[in-house]
Amino acid sequence: LNMSQEEATKRILKAIKKQVHLDHLLKAAKAAIHNKMILQVNIVLGFPEETFLDILKTYWFILRCGFIGFSEVHIACFYPLPHTEQYFNLQKRGKLPQEEALNDDYFYTLFQGTDPKSPKSWNDHFSNHQMKILILLGYSLFFFSLFLSRPWRFFRLFGNVFKKRQELKTERILRNTLD
Repeated sequence: LNMSQEEATKRILKAIKKQVHLDHLLKAAKAAIHNKMILQVNIVLGFPEETFLDILKTYWFILRCGFIGFSEVHIACFYPLPHTEQYFNLQKRGKLPQEEALNDDYFYTLFQGTDPKSPKSWNDHFSNHQMKILILLGYSLFFFSLFLSRPWRFFRLFGNVFKKRQELKTERILRNTLD
């Protein structure tokens, strides 16, 4: 089950018009985990209006997800989808091409937002390289809190990787990286 919180600060949630309440999401997650469901939380970093303080608050949320028992996290870099409010705001600021310039190259950059190795930052506060570090730090915090609170998950994860058995996306990614 994927839970798309995307962001942990009320200010950014309001800016992206996401009506999710952290407490409700975490309460639902605890119930789902109690019922043996596999949960993934989806996080997006680098919204144009996001600050380092916002990212620190999101890191705190990521840590809580690991301690609660989420199985996985997916952290992506923000990317402006065409015809969204953020897209038009970036276009007004000259950061995005006009409609007629939308081509395959532009759409290819959208997919870079999901690749933690080569994110494209749309935030004036963070470079592409800084976004890469922020995303990798988020993953590190999640797995630190998960393995600290549930050490058997570490052994199960790597056991599955070496046995070429997959229960989680993370195991597939690790196995593909090692092959």
